[in-house]
Amino acid sequence: MHKEIILKKFFSDIGLDEISPEEKEKLFEKIFSNLENRILLRLRSIMSDEEVSEWEKLNSDEELDKFYKEKNIDIEAIAQEEAKNSREQLIENIAYIRGKI
Repeated sequence: MHKEIILKKFFSDIGLDEISPEEKEKLFEKIFSNLENRILLRLRSIMSDEEVSEWEKLNSDEELDKFYKEKNIDIEAIAQEEAKNSREQLIENIAYIRGKI
């Protein structure tokens, strides 16, 4: 699926399909950055200090995939859960803001 289609659906779902493409791109970058941070925090919360230290030294996707497999960490499930939670929180925040305007 192309990025434009994903963005259109995403912004329609959260009720912001009326903003300009430039604003959508900027907002998407912020949302994506926030999502990455949520995933990183979640990973750190389930790993020991030793595992975090080992994880921080990994440089490639292959090394990360091997690490997640060895540690029995389902990164796909974590990413999906955090994306869902982030989306729901964003929708709630937008609804709250719209109710206050």
